[in-house]
Amino acid sequence: MKTLWRILTLTRGYGRLIAAGFAFALIQMGLSLTIPRITQQIIDDALLGDETRLLYVYGVALLGIGAVRLVVSIARRLVTGKVSLGIEYDLRDRFWRHLVRQPYAYFDGWATGQLMSRAMSDIQSVRMFLGYGLIFFTANLLTMVAVAILLFVIDWQLALISLSFLPFLVIATTRFGRRLQPVLRNVQQRIADVTAAAEENVVGSRVVRIFAREEEELAKFSSRSMAVFEASLAAARLRAVYIPLITFLPNVAIAVLLYF
Repeated sequence: MKTLWRILTLTRGYGRLIAAGFAFALIQMGLSLTIPRITQQIIDDALLGDETRLLYVYGVALLGIGAVRLVVSIARRLVTGKVSLGIEYDLRDRFWRHLVRQPYAYFDGWATGQLMSRAMSDIQSVRMFLGYGLIFFTANLLTMVAVAILLFVIDWQLALISLSFLPFLVIATTRFGRRLQPVLRNVQQRIADVTAAAEENVVGSRVVRIFAREEEELAKFSSRSMAVFEASLAAARLRAVYIPLITFLPNVAIAVLLYF
């Protein structure tokens, strides 16, 4: 939690843009929730009620909502992109200022490749979380609450049936996150090792040639590259198991609802 609060302090100076991003996300959520209601009216009034003239009205309404959603979605992505890239710039600047203030002994304990990995992939991960993940998480959470309320308003029995699958979805996503986190951390470490090996061989290429260490360095680099491959493959295996499962559970809920 302490680390999270430290990361959130990076959003200082972007309050208005973040608020605008949340506003656009909420507008998009509200527009998305109106589509099922209009679809219901099309089925009940226009098709079952034999009011075909209403099809044109509801059709124009859906087109209008879709157009507004398109504009809002573009605006939201532009705003969140500006926030994320700005935070990435600020964080890289702070990272560089911190490095140049360190004594020479500090760099004896860190390989250049490790520092480069921190400056690239790790900072980019923070940027994606603050610029996109935070807004998307909050918007999706509010969407789930709004959808649950809307379901209970329409039919509380069907709402209970559909929400009965939610605990299984929460359990699956929680386990997925807990198992994936150490695997991704291992991937980042292995990438840092490869970057360090590449940097050392490029900088010290003359030394490697003088002592005829080409084969040994190639073997070391190949070994580290294989470690990246195996770590990435482990992450892919987890995604291959959990993502289809997480996608499958809502479809089961829909099938059960159609049965009733």
